[in-house]
Amino acid sequence: RPEEWTLEEADTGVIYSSKDYYDGDQLTLVEFFQSQCGHCQNQAPVLKDINANYSSQINMFSIGGYKLGSNTDSKSNVASFKFQYHNSQWPHLYDPTGDLMSDYSFSSYPSMALIKNNEIVYQHQGRLTYDQLSAEIDKHL
Repeated sequence: RPEEWTLEEADTGVIYSSKDYYDGDQLTLVEFFQSQCGHCQNQAPVLKDINANYSSQINMFSIGGYKLGSNTDSKSNVASFKFQYHNSQWPHLYDPTGDLMSDYSFSSYPSMALIKNNEIVYQHQGRLTYDQLSAEIDKHL
């Protein structure tokens, strides 16, 4: 079972809770990223395309606030990443503790999980192509 969380959207301040998304039978994609991570920056266009093509079928969140070397993302880093690399329509949440990513046993960026009926049905560390990620999503819709 995935860890529960309540996190703030980095640019709007809206509060999101995993309970509102994980318990139903709709698929949720969660991405963990760090704004300085080149692989995360390169993953952004794929996620933007996934959001464009699947937004009516899945929930989607990106979660930041993590360390890369000596750099730790602030709330403004997370918000800037959302607009600079995604200009996205899905929430980019700020995890000020940085604990949530390790709760999912992830240790590198980007990392992603698909959650349905409060179970992790897929998880991956590292970049994915559009075809790889869409194939996993399609398996669980």
